[in-house]
Amino acid sequence: ASREKGYRLTVYAKRFFIPDVIKLLKTNVVENNIDDVLIFLKRINGDFDFSVTLTENDITGNIKLNKLSSKLTALANMPFTLSQGNIQITKNNLILKDFKGFYDNKPSNEFSFNGTVADYMKTVDTNIDMTALLTNDFVGKYLSETAMMPLTLLGKDKAKILIHSLGPNTDVILMGKISKGNDILVDGASLSPVNYD
Repeated sequence: ASREKGYRLTVYAKRFFIPDVIKLLKTNVVENNIDDVLIFLKRINGDFDFSVTLTENDITGNIKLNKLSSKLTALANMPFTLSQGNIQITKNNLILKDFKGFYDNKPSNEFSFNGTVADYMKTVDTNIDMTALLTNDFVGKYLSETAMMPLTLLGKDKAKILIHSLGPNTDVILMGKISKGNDILVDGASLSPVNYD
């Protein structure tokens, strides 16, 4: 640091424990809306590696997720695990890349996503583009409870999930194909013709 060049501070760590970060953010050391984000998650555990550089006018860095496990409260407390992912930090945005994981404690129930978090210090404007393998583990256990009606997925299919969140408001769009031979049942009645693709 010097008066002519300003300051440059780089902070890095390995295996930083996620619950410790949440405690730090809740102290409001930096302005944030962490409670708006955490409302959808409970029992967060895991760790990450990071390197962040601060200057007078900028912040840059990278976070490498080692593992994160939690429960998604909006989907009947569905457990999920993220096994990898990277977050690029810029002054105003976070870029989420190469996230992979699984739900319902079964590695075969895989999903992956990329996304962005704009204005992460204030509005936390989040867009996530996810691909997931939908099974009856998801539909029968978690979507049924959320929809408050018995749903059953016979077979398994890929789905696209788009998530936009701004503050406490979240929009989720779920798109999927029911392949030939598969079916979705609502209270035991077929919703999709089994012989169509």
